[in-house]
Amino acid sequence: MFSKLLGFSNERHFLKWEKVLNFDCKTMQTLKTVKLQTPKQVRIHLNQHEAFPCVAVVKKGDEVKIGQVIAKHPELQVASIHASISGIVVKIDDALLANGTKTKEIVIEANGEDQLDPETLPLLIHQQQDFIEALKTSGIAALNTSDFWRVIEDKETRIDTLLVNATLLEPFVTTPIREVLDHSEDVLTGMRALMKWLEIKKGIIATENHQISGINALNDLLPKESQENMPISLKALPAKGANCSNPLLIQACGEGLSAQHVLVLNVETVGALARYLKTGLPCTHVNISVAGSAVNEAKNVLVPIGTPIKDVIAFCGGYKEEPKKILLGGLLTGEAVLSDHETITKQTTALFALGQKEAESGEETACIRCARCNQACPMKLMPILIDQAVRHHQLDELKQLNVAACTECGSCSFICPANRHLVQTIKLGKSVLQQPPASQNVEKGANLDE
Repeated sequence: MFSKLLGFSNERHFLKWEKVLNFDCKTMQTLKTVKLQTPKQVRIHLNQHEAFPCVAVVKKGDEVKIGQVIAKHPELQVASIHASISGIVVKIDDALLANGTKTKEIVIEANGEDQLDPETLPLLIHQQQDFIEALKTSGIAALNTSDFWRVIEDKETRIDTLLVNATLLEPFVTTPIREVLDHSEDVLTGMRALMKWLEIKKGIIATENHQISGINALNDLLPKESQENMPISLKALPAKGANCSNPLLIQACGEGLSAQHVLVLNVETVGALARYLKTGLPCTHVNISVAGSAVNEAKNVLVPIGTPIKDVIAFCGGYKEEPKKILLGGLLTGEAVLSDHETITKQTTALFALGQKEAESGEETACIRCARCNQACPMKLMPILIDQAVRHHQLDELKQLNVAACTECGSCSFICPANRHLVQTIKLGKSVLQQPPASQNVEKGANLDE
C-alpha cells in the first residue's frame, strides 16, 4: 500500500482516501502535465512569497505582456511578480488571502493574443555576477527567499553540495515526479548551471526508491563523460518521511554531508531555472496536481499564476458534486479556502476539491494520551504538549518544546484518533513567537478556547 511507502502507520486513512477518490497516487503520477488554456482574467495578489508583499509598478489601463514585471519590492531582495497573461490591467484592488492576510491584487483581463514581453530573450551568462542577476530576476520564489540568499552570500561557510529534492512531499501531489519525467533534461541543466556558477563541487538528486521510471529517466541522461568534472549522482531513499525537512533529507542522504555546506532546492525550482536561462521567460506558471472526489477528472496541470480556482476545475471537467472543502496545497498541509473564487499562486502545488466524505474531519475530542503523534513526528517533537502550550499561551514552554522546528507536515493531525487540530495550533504557536514581544500581548495561562 502507498501508505507504507510513505512511512505513515495509520494505513486506514490512506485506504479511506483511495476508496473515496476511487483513485490511487501511482495513477496520478502517470498523468502527463497538460497546459491550461489562457483564462479570461487573472487576479495576481502581491504577497506571493514570505511576508514581504511587492508593490505594483503598473496602473489601471496599462497593457501588459506575458513575463512583464507588474510588481516588485522597493527595497528587499524579493522575487518580482510578472504578468502571466497578456492583456489590460482593469483594476488594482484589495484582497484577502486564505490565511486572513490583507494585500493588494492586480486584475488583468486577457486580450487573447498571448503576447510575450519583447525583453524576453535567452540569457547570456559570461560570469558569476551575470548568473546572480539571473537568479534575482527569475521570479522563482524559492530562489528569492532570505534563507536562500543567506546560504549563497555566507562567506564563512562554503557550499560544496547541491541537493535536489525530487521526493513526493505528499500523497497525490505528484508534481515532483512529473518534473523528472517531463523535464529531466531541464533538471540536470539547472543543476549544472548552479554548480558551475556558484562553484559547487557535487550534486545529488534525492528521490524515492520506488520511483523506478524517474530513476531510469535521469540515469539515461546523466552524461558519464562529465562526471569527473561535475559529478551528479542519484540517491534513492526509502520513503519514510525524510523529505519533510531539509535537515532530515540531508541526514537521509548520508555520505558525510554537513547541513552547513549543503544547498537544498526542490526539483521544480531547478527545472524552472533551466527554462528561464534558456528562454528568458520568468516564473509566470506553476505545475499543480488537481484531484478530489468532487472533481470530474484528476489532472496534473500547468496553470498561469492568478488563475481562479473555478477555471482550473472547469478545465478538469467541472464538479461532479458540490465541494464541501477546497484545499490549496496537499491533503496534509493544504489551506482551506472560502470559495473557488480564490486564485493560484507561485506557492501552489496542488488543488483538492473534497466531497462530503473527504471533508469530514471528525469532532475534536480530548487527548487520550496514546502518544501516536509523538511517534509519527519526523522531527521527534511532542505535538500534544505543544498544542497544550499554545492553547494556554505558555510562550516559554513553546520555546522549550522547540515549536519552531515543526515542518508542518501534518503527520500528527493525520494520525490522531481524537481528531486534535494539532497542525493548526502549532502554526498559531509559531506565528505568535515570531511576533515582537509587545505584539504577543497574552497572559500566561490564558485559555485559547475562551
